[in-house]
Amino acid sequence: MGIVERTSDGSRWHLADRTLLGRSSKHVISVSDAVVSRHHAQLSWSNGFWELTDLDSQNGTSLCGQFLEPGKSQRLFRGATFHVGGPDGVAFRLVDIQPPAPFVVLPDGTHRSLDDDVVCLPSNDEPTMRMARAGAECLVETDAASYAFVGWRSFATSHGSYHVFVPDPSAVTCDLMRPHLDELRIAFDVSSDEERVGIRLKGRTPDIRLRTRSLNYMLLTLARLRLREQQGGVPEDEAGWVARDALADMLRLTSKQLSVWLARANAQLGKLGVRGGTRLVAKRRDGKELRLGVARIQVRRDSGPYEFERQNAASVS
Repeated sequence: MGIVERTSDGSRWHLADRTLLGRSSKHVISVSDAVVSRHHAQLSWSNGFWELTDLDSQNGTSLCGQFLEPGKSQRLFRGATFHVGGPDGVAFRLVDIQPPAPFVVLPDGTHRSLDDDVVCLPSNDEPTMRMARAGAECLVETDAASYAFVGWRSFATSHGSYHVFVPDPSAVTCDLMRPHLDELRIAFDVSSDEERVGIRLKGRTPDIRLRTRSLNYMLLTLARLRLREQQGGVPEDEAGWVARDALADMLRLTSKQLSVWLARANAQLGKLGVRGGTRLVAKRRDGKELRLGVARIQVRRDSGPYEFERQNAASVS
């Protein structure tokens, strides 16, 4: 991702696809120096390159010792150094020229990238919020709700405010070509001792296989709960819901462990390009109740196939 560094102290900022720099405390790059205008300059991603634009600042912006014409963008390359507030003003260097990628601004103003795993904030020991990349979107999980979005979004917590940025994916992929969760069936391949649970999503595209991991058993448990109630005649809107605390007890997990598993489960489909995939585990009643977000389910044991869908009468193993 794009990163700029202040040369005087090594402070670094991650770049959104459009990042403002100036004295305003609302800017991602906020500089209190008197030579810097309130809205001084802009860094933006355009046609595969980072560009710098002076916003008609009072003392100007210079690149390689040359003042920029206000309003006219100048392409930057790795290692390019520019000054805001004139040639002797505050100096910055572009240290990473990769395209914009998701990141979070922490309450203390520092930036943290969102890697492939779940980021727990404020810490792994106290995961008030769980964040993960979910394909083109970012998934943010709290105990009460889930959010999948692009662009900027702020979250207020007892530990302070977190500001999350996810770049616009419109130029990267055609959304309609990706399968939607509502179009898919979910198939579980379960070993006879239930130590291994494989998961495939089946639809109009080739099967999507999920990684074999511990949280797959959580999804299998939710699938069995939903199937039992479907076959027992429970209305579809009510089938499969389980209290969050009860699910944690079934799986012998702490509340914190369950929260991390839920975040990972809902993030993984987004990474695989499934629209609506962040609802693999659905929530209601402020997150106190959960269920598997797929209605059409198949479970197959090593001893033979057992299919469970609303239209058949097979029993749950």
